[in-house]
Amino acid sequence: KFFKMDSLSKMGFVGVEMALQQYGQTIDSERTCVIMANRISSTKDNREFAATIEDHNQYFPSPALFVYTVPNVVTGEIAIRHHLYGETSFYVLDKQEDLEPIIQSTAQTTNANLLIVGWLEEGEANIRIITKTND
Repeated sequence: KFFKMDSLSKMGFVGVEMALQQYGQTIDSERTCVIMANRISSTKDNREFAATIEDHNQYFPSPALFVYTVPNVVTGEIAIRHHLYGETSFYVLDKQEDLEPIIQSTAQTTNANLLIVGWLEEGEANIRIITKTND
């Protein structure tokens, strides 16, 4: 449910919707991978969750926040929405360029014919669709 998602998941979810709309073709759910990355993981959500357990007098761990303390939830949300069964991965990298070797490796080592790739930082979503051509 979109309204329950954290900001990272919302940004990735909407970015992928827009990218797929521009792509405009049917995707093969068995052969589509989702690869996302950023510099900060899910730090914002981790801090918010930590605040729910820091005060021993008002100790109440929030399951709604806990689920978003791992950044790969965004790739899962995208896969669920589009019924994708290919690889889904989220990487924490120093810079966006560090994602390129991962994309190339995934294209070479999986049967994917489509890669949905994104760099997600607060306020920035760089999402693209990469079509793998048959050699």
